[in-house]
Amino acid sequence: MICQDLQLLDWFSLAIMRLIFGSIDVVLSMHATLSTMRATRLRDAIRGAFNMTAVLANTAISGPPVIIIGMVNSLLPKKPLDRLLLRAANRWIKNNNWLIDHTMPKIDWHITLPEEPLSLDGHYLVMSNHQTWVDTTLMQYVGSERIPFLRFFTKWELIYVPIIGLCFKALDFPMMKRHSAEAIARNPALRHEDLIEAHKSCVQLLGKPFSLINYPEGTRYTEEKHQKQKSPYRYLLKPKAGGMALSLQVLAERLHGPRSHPGDGLLDITVVYPDGIPSYLDFWMGKTRRIGVDIRRIEIPEWVWGRDYQEDADFRERFQAWISEQWQIKDDLIDKMLSDFGAAQAKLINRQDQGAIPMQQTSKQRVN
Repeated sequence: MICQDLQLLDWFSLAIMRLIFGSIDVVLSMHATLSTMRATRLRDAIRGAFNMTAVLANTAISGPPVIIIGMVNSLLPKKPLDRLLLRAANRWIKNNNWLIDHTMPKIDWHITLPEEPLSLDGHYLVMSNHQTWVDTTLMQYVGSERIPFLRFFTKWELIYVPIIGLCFKALDFPMMKRHSAEAIARNPALRHEDLIEAHKSCVQLLGKPFSLINYPEGTRYTEEKHQKQKSPYRYLLKPKAGGMALSLQVLAERLHGPRSHPGDGLLDITVVYPDGIPSYLDFWMGKTRRIGVDIRRIEIPEWVWGRDYQEDADFRERFQAWISEQWQIKDDLIDKMLSDFGAAQAKLINRQDQGAIPMQQTSKQRVN
């Protein structure tokens, strides 16, 4: 009986010891995990602070030469000055690209390019989906050494942003003045002001290689906007066709006419973030580990050329339908790109406040 009691006591003591040591292991494991998480957050915060400071410093150093050369070029337009201006602008972009290559965790890039080679001397109108400020940075990164310097339609209000606004103006970025419905009702002439300004900017591109980005959605994608619009697309907002139509009309001689080169035309760029849409800071902190970029050529129908989108109602309706068709193709492509990342069932979630989830580091880079 005593032996049985002793055996029971030994068993009970052993169970208590195992429980205690097991609890200690759990606590130590949790502590190690928390320490790793703190270290990761600290590392990301330091990287983000360094990169954002470097980006601002690069702007402060690279921007003024662009402004000065641009001012001289506007007074005495010469091709050598124009080439010098673009060289200065490309140096600005390459410095940012260097940061992506050397200070960020290795990114798993899935990049698909057209079968027909792109050209630095080409003339391209580009349309793309738009989710975050990171989109343009990535397109500049992927487009570097492949297509001419990327310009995009931007808000006139950015002219007041130190250095950046004047650089946009010097580089002939189309800068749009958006007016409220009330202002247009008081002064109907304002309705065409954007078109006139955009027309002037596009005309200035005709004498040089160019890549001009248009975001047909007109704003960055969010789930809230998607629901409010009742968008028929899974991953996109409804496209607006006016900007694309104007660009095609003004740039026709370079994209289709006798002055165009083989391969010039319309490019469609699709960007996906399988782990969530990052904010600009999240990206420079290194939280975005997987990115998909698809670049494809789109054949522009012959019926597009020589038509007036503003005045021709039949053409306007047909063109809007064509853009919607391209947008549906893009929506399906996004689903396929997410499938390639193993996220076919996951809808893009805007995590502007949370940031993208860090993924396992990988050095894989694929260009199809």
